[in-house]
Amino acid sequence: QQKRWCIGLLEMVFSKHSPVTYGIKSVGLLVGLAYCQSAFWAFWTIPLIVYGLLPQFALFYGVSVFPKASDSWFWLYIFLFLGAYVQDLLDFVLEGSSYRKWWNDQRMWLIRGFTSFFFGF
Repeated sequence: QQKRWCIGLLEMVFSKHSPVTYGIKSVGLLVGLAYCQSAFWAFWTIPLIVYGLLPQFALFYGVSVFPKASDSWFWLYIFLFLGAYVQDLLDFVLEGSSYRKWWNDQRMWLIRGFTSFFFGF
């Protein structure tokens, strides 16, 4: 089902009713951008594949992807990494879900990104 949605939304991007052109003109900027987020759903496969494969390749070839702990950029990386995950976790918990549901959602997001988004792309 997800693959079919990705294909349909991507077809909408290249039609005359594209949310980039037609959507922003007819419904306004914010709603048009919201439609763009849905329409370009299949493109999420690109950063997810890089996120999933780059650390393995770096480990295999002995190249460091992440900054060293002695580097000043390390703290920015840690702040952004933890901030993104903590914000998403708080959204789940404040809506009444549990930590386990959040963790399962994180795993399913990667699985969908590697399968249905990829084949819908």
